Parts: sequence; structure tokens; C-alpha cells
Amino acid sequence: MLSQAPSFPNPPTPATELGVDTQANAHLAFRELVEGLPLAMYRIDREGCLRYTNPQMLALLGCSAGQALGLRAEDVYPPDLARAYREDDRRVMELGETLVRIEDHRIPRTGELRRVWVCKVPLYDSTGTVIGLQAAFHDLTELLQDIEELRLAAAVLDSAQQAVMITDLEGRILRVNPAFERITGYAATEVLGATPRVLSSGQQGAEFYERMWASLREGGHWHGELVNRRRDGSLYTQQMTVSTVRDPHGQAGHYVAMFLDVSEAKLAAQQIQHLAHHDALTGLPNRVLLRDRLQQALVQAQRHRQCVAVLFIDLDHFKHVNDAHGHHVGDLLLQQAARRISLALRASDTVSRQGGDEFIALLPDLKDPQDAVPACQSLLRALSTPFQVEGHSLHLSASIGVASSPADSEDIDTLLRCADMAMYEAKNAGRNRAQFFRSELEERARRTARMESELRNALRERQFYVELQPQIELSSNAINCVEALVRWQHPERGRVGPLEFIPFAEESHLIVDLGIEVIRLACEARAALHGDLDDSVPVAINVSALQLADPGFLERFNEEVDRHALSGHQIELEITERALVADIETTRALLQRLRVLGVKVAIDDFGTGYSNLALLHRLPLSRLKIDRSFITDIDSRRSAQEICRAICALASSLELKVVAEGVESSPQLELIRGLGCDTGQGYAFAKPMRLQELRRWLKAHRHGAGGFGRGLEPGSGSSGPGPRP
Repeated sequence: MLSQAPSFPNPPTPATELGVDTQANAHLAFRELVEGLPLAMYRIDREGCLRYTNPQMLALLGCSAGQALGLRAEDVYPPDLARAYREDDRRVMELGETLVRIEDHRIPRTGELRRVWVCKVPLYDSTGTVIGLQAAFHDLTELLQDIEELRLAAAVLDSAQQAVMITDLEGRILRVNPAFERITGYAATEVLGATPRVLSSGQQGAEFYERMWASLREGGHWHGELVNRRRDGSLYTQQMTVSTVRDPHGQAGHYVAMFLDVSEAKLAAQQIQHLAHHDALTGLPNRVLLRDRLQQALVQAQRHRQCVAVLFIDLDHFKHVNDAHGHHVGDLLLQQAARRISLALRASDTVSRQGGDEFIALLPDLKDPQDAVPACQSLLRALSTPFQVEGHSLHLSASIGVASSPADSEDIDTLLRCADMAMYEAKNAGRNRAQFFRSELEERARRTARMESELRNALRERQFYVELQPQIELSSNAINCVEALVRWQHPERGRVGPLEFIPFAEESHLIVDLGIEVIRLACEARAALHGDLDDSVPVAINVSALQLADPGFLERFNEEVDRHALSGHQIELEITERALVADIETTRALLQRLRVLGVKVAIDDFGTGYSNLALLHRLPLSRLKIDRSFITDIDSRRSAQEICRAICALASSLELKVVAEGVESSPQLELIRGLGCDTGQGYAFAKPMRLQELRRWLKAHRHGAGGFGRGLEPGSGSSGPGPRP
């Protein structure tokens, strides 16, 4: 860095070994060596003044040799650095130590901080006295950065989740990472020097690899999937990228392959794809796949002038299985039923589960719609054999609706809707049968949809009201109950009787909301009659099986009773026999809770259902109501009289009161009184009335003007009670 000062000696050379010329030549050679090294070198004397520097050091100082001569550390570096460097120099010269280390060095010319290798050694004269020091340093910044990048790259390689395999141009494996070992099962030592053929599964042919190498040659890159074999022999699918690595001159030097084991991901994708098109419980095609196959079948049928049949299959009374044995048994039964349905049909047919206990069968390639008849018969036979499920012998039947294309429709949605309507027709006809679609069913469906819409609107607009019909105690002519009977005041059609809307309400499950509305209206009426009736006289409200099954029924019932400041003993609920047996344990528990509240319970339409004596004995009942069908011709039919007599005897043994409903004439009244009935209800006593009319009737009754047996004659009015929700 600095030119040599004449007063600053070179390292001593023994005169006895070298001549003058030789010494000069050696000195020249030394200078050429020093100035040609890639090291920055300089010498200082004991006072720290520069006495020599090579060109590399001069470049760092940014000055000429003349300018550099005599410079001290304080002239070049900041004070803190200068002090540190002077301390290092002092230790070298005073202690005769050699200093070698890597440190941060600030370049005088630029002020840039660099990582450098430093070596400082003491300089001696001929007597062995330290006269200064010689230093050399080399900039390692880029080298250390390269090393760090290589270290980082190696760390990334080792920690990568992707397997990495590096080969030479002949395909010999030079390096693999831990992920490679984990995925393939091969240790690095087992594959180094081998070729990737060690992983070959034989699943890809020569053509596959030819395309791979062609892609590498042309573009230096290939990406795709292939199946390889692990060390243990198992196959796996890998997603791989192969790249060509080129040297600075653009020549190919290596290949780097990176891959992931995507076997589980592909399996999961396949499972997701399967679940997207199949029912999780039965494994059958679902709605999505059915529609796809139905669309294909319709196209084929149109092309070949064939027929396609759709069978809508609904298992009869399946809910009873879930209620009696639990959903676990129900699910197992559905699985068995699905297998039987599939086996009963052709291999070319498609069976789909739509949800719950509903299935749809697609029958393509038919010549005529009637060709679906054998399939229906086969299905009904297959389901008729008892099922054995976890020790239970279970019986099933099905209602099947059949629609065909092109006869009924060539539109998927319309065809399915037609089959659905036909299925409901099969249920209405008695179940366990097949029914073909007829055009009049569509009109019925439209009427049902229209009625459901109108019912929903009627509930929103509160178009319903109740009429009240007294029940008369035969022994005293006293009123012991008034029954609330729902009516509908339609804004366009006027008064609508319950026969027209109750079945639709039950079918659409609107009966639950309608039932609560009737409870509200009945409670409102009973509260309004506070001064007209004795507090002991309850209002009777009819409750459906669907209401009793509603988890929120009791809470909503109590809300209405409390809102109208009534007590439980002012309410009587009338429940049909069918409602009792629908879910006996749940119903029994509910009735017990109602009894605690003081609510009375009567069985309505008794004699037409399925009650058994043991059940009646266990339930907290207060009254039996003999169905009007037994009273209508009781004066002309002896069997009706005997049935009524038996019901009265049964009720007496159970300590229950008996109500005869539908009493319309004096002869009927006399007969029920003689047979042992406690209470009568019907036009022979009073017709159903609005609140204000009932109040006038009650006033007349209190003054003895309402004699019984002189009411309307049978058939004289069309506003009879009718069915009650």
C-alpha cells in the first residue's frame, strides 16, 4: 500500500548466503509477490506511521503512495476505531504476538463496514529488535455471504417438506434431503450414486418418460404426476417438478427434482368427490348424481325413442321404527332397505337416496311405461320380508309413485314432481302399493299448494275464529264445558269449514301453529266468559298428535293460559285415540305434567281408534267422548246402542265421565241418557255459537228458556262442529 521508505529495512537476509545481486533480485521478487497478492498489505513503525503499502491498500485508502506515507490510524479512522487499532498494534509490537482474526472493518475511502480477515505480525531488525509491524487483510464479506447463503440453502433443503433429489446429467443421484428419505423410505446412503429408476413402479410406460425428457430438453422444465414405489414396496402418487440447473455459461450441469407425496390428498379428493355424489349412510347415489344420470337417460331415450321411468319410493311408517328403537336401529334398517332395493332392480338402473326414508329409482331403456310394473312388484316383494336388525324383527312396506318420460314430462324437475305426487296417491290409497301418475294429481297438488299458501296467510292475518258449543250434564241440565271449534273467515270465499282446511293443515304441519292459534282464541273466549260461566266450567280445546309431538307445545300452551289469567282447571284438552298411540311414552309424560297444572284431558272420537284398556288405565284422563258416528243412528241400529252401553260401562269401571257428541234429536237424547252417558253435546242442546250469541244463549238458559230436546233437527244446519284441530 505504501511505497517503501529507504530508512525502513526489509526482513533481514544473511549476507553470507546471498550476494548483492542476489539480494536485490530477492527484494524485487518479494515486492512483485506482495503487490500481486489479493491482500491489502502495509507496514508501520513503532510510532504507528505508515512506511509501506501495496496497491491494494492504497485503493482502500483512496490516496497515492506519497499521500499515504506517514499517515497514522488517527488520520484515517474515527477516534474510537483508531484507539482500538492502536491497541492491537501495541500488543503485537510490545508483546511480540501475532494477531489473526475476522472482524468488522470500516473502509477509509467509503466508510463502508466490511467483514475482513486480519493478520498482524511484528517486524524485527538485524538485532532482533521489534521496529514495527506488518499487516495484511482480506475482504471476506462476499465470501461469507455466499457461505451464509449456502448454509441457508442447505438448511432450507433439509427442512423442506418437499423431497429434493439432485442428479448429474447422467441421472446419478448426488444429493437428497430428509423429506426424500421420509417419503420414499430410502436412506440417503442407499441411493447416492444410483439413478431414480430405483423408485420406478412400472406404472408409467416408456412414452411417459420420453415426453418428460423432451420437455426438459426443450424448456428445461417438467411438471406432472407419477406413481412410484417406496422401499417397502408400497405405491404412492407424487407430484413432481424437474428443472435443469445451468452453469454461468448456460451449460446444463445438474437436474433438480422436487416432489410431494399426494396419495392421501388424492384419496381425500376422491372421497370428497364420492361424498359429493353419494349418500353417506347408504353409499347410494345422491340427488346430484341422480339428476346427472337422469339427464343422460332422457337424452338417450329421446335419441332412441325409448321410455324412462322414475320411481319415488317412500318407506311406510318408518318414523315408528326411530321412535320405538332409536335412530341407530333406524339407520341400520335404512342400509338394509337400500341394499334390497338395489338388488331388486336391474344393474343398469340407478337407485338414489334422497334423504330420510325416501329413495328414487331411475329405470332407463324401457319400451313402454308399463315396463316399470315388474320393477315395482319386485320392490314391494323385496321389502315385505322382515328385516333382522340387532335382535329386532322389523317390518317395512313402501309407497311407490311412478312417472315416465316422455308421457308425463321430459323435464327433470317436473318428472320428479310427478313421481312424488303419485307416491302420495299411493299412500292415500292405503300404502304398500305403486301408483302411476295421472294428470288430475297435478291439479290436486296445485290445490294443496294454494291451500297451504292461503293457510299461512290466514295465520298471519288472524282470519281464524272459534265457535263455542256447550256440553250439558244430563242429570242436572247444567253446563259443564264449552268446546271451542275453529272456523276460517276467508276474505274471498267467506266462511270455510274445518273439513276443507284441517287435512291440508295436518299435511303441511301448519296444524302446530294453527293449534296454538286455537288455544289463544279459546283462552281469550274463556276469559271473556268470566262473568257468564262458573269458574269450574272449562273450555275444551282439540289438540292434534303433531301438536303433542312439538317440543315447544307445553311452553306455548302455558304462555297463552297465563296471558289470559286462566287457571289449569279452566282448560280441557281433547285428544284423539290416534294421537295417544302415536308416541305413547312422550304423550303420557306430557299429560302427567298437564295434570299437575290442573288441566283435564278427554279422549275425543272414542271407539274409532286403537286404545287398549291398560293404556286408558295408566293415563290421567277425565272423560271419554263417544264418536258421533255411533250416535247418528243410535235410535235405529241396535249395535250402536250396545257399543255405547259398553263404552259407558268401561268408563264407569275406570271412573271416567262419558260425553255423547252429535246428539241432534230427542230420541237420541233419551237413548244416551238411558245408556249411562253423563254429558251430551249437539244440536239437540245448542249449536256452535260466536261469543256474543253464546252469551245470549247462556242468559236465556239461566232463565229457563233453553229447554233441551227442542233444538235444531238433524241436518237443519250446516255449521256443525266438524273435525277439530
